[in-house]
Amino acid sequence: MNTIKSSEILEKLRLRKFEVLEQIDDHYRSVFMRWAAKRFSATPNDLEDAWQEALVIFYEKVTNGELTELHCAAQTWLFATAGNYLRNMNRKMRRVIWHDEVDKVLAGKNNTVEFSDPEPEGKRKLLLSAMEKISEKCRELLRARYFDGFSIPEMMQNFQMGSENSTSAQLSKCMAGLREHIQKLQKDHGA
Repeated sequence: MNTIKSSEILEKLRLRKFEVLEQIDDHYRSVFMRWAAKRFSATPNDLEDAWQEALVIFYEKVTNGELTELHCAAQTWLFATAGNYLRNMNRKMRRVIWHDEVDKVLAGKNNTVEFSDPEPEGKRKLLLSAMEKISEKCRELLRARYFDGFSIPEMMQNFQMGSENSTSAQLSKCMAGLREHIQKLQKDHGA
């Protein structure tokens, strides 16, 4: 991509010349992914979500007249916006405390479940029993996010939810419900 001045980028976007947005995306996406992967604890899907969110915000602010001039390079503005998105996402995720290996699997931190219990099959059955106790909608949401790797925006669209915040909130409630059922089952079975 030939370097385009920030003022030219803004002017082209105001005129709805989308090719400039595509050029920015093509040129800076991989640079952003490398930059963000070094700085944030996030999945590739989360990095992609952050980048797309930054592009959408940039486009909307320019076309709505909220962003009329840049005091930095467009790349810098986009990276900062995407970085803020990732920080906010990480802040939300820190509210959820992962207690055991099952939670780590659901959060995508591990690919396998390992238990110190001599009967890991018992823990697997416990998880499956707890999954049966939560609502079908919660099962679908948890599977989509933690096993299928759907992003929050993808889930919002696929499950026809009102906003990303309501999608995240529902996901958190489902995870809390699953944890509650696991703890209850462990208590009932003396695990």
